Amino acid sequence: MFSNLIFIILWCVTLYWYFFFKHQLNAFALLPKPYGLDLIYYTTIICVCLVGKIIERIGALYREISYDIFFIDWEKSRGKIVENRGRQGNYSPISMWRTVSIAKEWKKLSSLSVINLEFTLFFLLLLIYGFRLNNLATAHPNFKDITSTFQTNYALRFAIITIFWFAIAAVQFLYIRLFHYRFIRNPLTVFIDTCSLANISVFLLSESNFGYYIHGESVHPFADANMKEFNEYLQNERSNTVLTRGFLPDPQIPPIQSFSIYVSQDFRKVYNEKLADPIAHELLKSKNNYPNQTTLLPNQANQAMNNTPMHTEITIDRFFKLLDLGLGSIKRVALHPLTLFDCYHNLNEYLKQAVSEIKLKPDQVLDRQLTQRLGFEPDHSMSQKTYFYNDNVSYSFKRLLPMGSELSLLTFNIVLYGVVDVGANNPFASIIVVYLINLIIRLIRHILLQRNICSKTLLDERFLVN
Repeated sequence: MFSNLIFIILWCVTLYWYFFFKHQLNAFALLPKPYGLDLIYYTTIICVCLVGKIIERIGALYREISYDIFFIDWEKSRGKIVENRGRQGNYSPISMWRTVSIAKEWKKLSSLSVINLEFTLFFLLLLIYGFRLNNLATAHPNFKDITSTFQTNYALRFAIITIFWFAIAAVQFLYIRLFHYRFIRNPLTVFIDTCSLANISVFLLSESNFGYYIHGESVHPFADANMKEFNEYLQNERSNTVLTRGFLPDPQIPPIQSFSIYVSQDFRKVYNEKLADPIAHELLKSKNNYPNQTTLLPNQANQAMNNTPMHTEITIDRFFKLLDLGLGSIKRVALHPLTLFDCYHNLNEYLKQAVSEIKLKPDQVLDRQLTQRLGFEPDHSMSQKTYFYNDNVSYSFKRLLPMGSELSLLTFNIVLYGVVDVGANNPFASIIVVYLINLIIRLIRHILLQRNICSKTLLDERFLVN
């Protein structure tokens, strides 16, 4: 918040200098000097703002890669397998591939944003160099003059680039939100539909007692079906011969599948006891006894590379994959103890029962109030009940995605550009630095997000490699 206040003040002051200096007919507004105390004060202020934005981005990054996530599988077994001589054997197993598919879709969704950085930087270069609009920041009181006769001023450059940056971002935001998401494809609704087809719900806890729930329980008998069965299910849904999708299958109301949730302390305690605590215990044990908790991928020709620590190998591997250099998949992969999968199954059954019970309690399924939409959430920390708040319009779970903190990232990039621009006075160099810093942040976020999903859901990391 403090860094945002500094940014707003800094931009307003530079805008004041731009409009009153560039449009003046008589001399009454002067620019800060390009040297001395004026430059020191400006540099100090924008650097302090950048430090605040860095802290803000670290907090946002931590929020996006540290939440608890669990994929609730509603699928039922098709019955017992008939063995030789007509004897019934064990129940037919339930496939894990639907969970893997939803996990990959969630990871893919976690990399999307409304404002495209590459698009923004390209048009900034076009405006600055193609149309020479950077010369609007010259220390000459004539707003129509875009010649390079006079030297540009750092304060005016910041005002101009901020205007351009916000304008390009606003065009993207309006197109995506008002047109693309409405008439072409909304990735959030597509993900929810995919959950419904896969019979998988997504349970997210971003705080101890607060999180989000995406209801994906299918209205069809089975999701593990062949193509003919699956198309029959879709035809039945189209002809309205089955219940409507949603948490409360009422044909009179639109399907409700997205919720903000407040879980009771007892609920959270059971969640931790059934899975979170056992996982944390096994992770701690694996760190203390690393060689006994890992297995090697089959690549005997390069066994020597497996002596490198796990975090170094994965980072290098992902980096070269991004650069399409094909280093290979030579790394150690930690295998979870089989006892953890029993804990996973127990938690899955517990969550299914808890959600089914809440369906029968209308006093715990509520609509979000205006204060909640404005960001003022009620305090349920001491409540003994779990509450589900209808969030089918705003999809608040996007707060855990990059698209939930785009304004913060936008202002961070503008301030970063401004800091580099003060020292380099080179728009191209500033844009390159902004792009490289964002590329590094994406890489770090990609690695940590994948590890978080795999550690919280017990999925093998190899299933999520893109």
